[in-house]
Amino acid sequence: HEKKHLQSHLEQEGVTVFADVGDARFIDEHSVALGDRTILQGEKFILCVGGHARRLSFPGSEYALTHSDVWSLQRLPRQVVVVGGAATGCQLSSCFSAFGAYVHVLEVAPRLLAGEDEAVSDGISEAFQRRGIAVTTNIGGIERIEQQNGSLRLTYLYEGEVRQLTTEAVVMTVGWPGNVEALNLAAASVQSERGYIVVDDFLRTTTPHIFAAGDITGRMMLVQSASGEGSLAVENALLGVKRSSQHKIVPHGGFTDPEYGSVGLTEEQARARHDCVVAVVPVSWVRISWASKRWRSSSLSQPAWRRTCESSNWRIWNWRTPHSPQS
Repeated sequence: HEKKHLQSHLEQEGVTVFADVGDARFIDEHSVALGDRTILQGEKFILCVGGHARRLSFPGSEYALTHSDVWSLQRLPRQVVVVGGAATGCQLSSCFSAFGAYVHVLEVAPRLLAGEDEAVSDGISEAFQRRGIAVTTNIGGIERIEQQNGSLRLTYLYEGEVRQLTTEAVVMTVGWPGNVEALNLAAASVQSERGYIVVDDFLRTTTPHIFAAGDITGRMMLVQSASGEGSLAVENALLGVKRSSQHKIVPHGGFTDPEYGSVGLTEEQARARHDCVVAVVPVSWVRISWASKRWRSSSLSQPAWRRTCESSNWRIWNWRTPHSPQS
């Protein structure tokens, strides 16, 4: 319904929409061919083709699901191994656990949510432990998956040792590469690296009249970032302005239980990048009655704090208690 409404709105504004015509691919720097053999030419191009869940290649990898495949499950697995402990992996782990599945998370990094503050990682890890979600970090990689008596046996490396888990489902949340394969970027002299299109701060590709925005750039894989980049790319491409996209302060969060949110630099980044004073203020010191009441009822420490460096930055947790208002 939303897609049809958007298409109708675009058409009312005079935009020609080519829907359900297959992949678009460059045939030269100013021409693209659609799947129905239509040829389109343009002076400027903006590539916003998104990304897809990464699938690792190892023996038995065909038995693993991606988070996109989870929607096709006909029933809830009793045991689930989630490979990948970043935002998507932690969110899926919370969901499966909330529905009653036993969940084991495997992560190659030293901690969950490695891109967040350590306090956020520690808080999620503690919450997972209380909910019975097992977490193994610092794994050496996945060796193979085998079918065994109606279940799956996953073999992985940990500290040089071979370990195995028996489970009903394995879900891989190990990255989100850009949809570059079908674009035939070489025909337009557009460079890509590690599955993403290379752009400068103005979202120009290596071919100056071709711009790219969103997940295809690999810069910050967030809906709000993609939306902002799309608007910026249009301004730079069509109006000739030079607005830069640096993602210095982008609010984001995770749909875990407990939820978390942040904006700006982490404490570690602030100390590493700037010669300035970095202050950490626990939420118990901050006069925020609603957040403080909610957090005093939880068992996690240092749920939110304010930092001083370049700009004010916050890390905010949201812990739901039986008698607290819902966010």
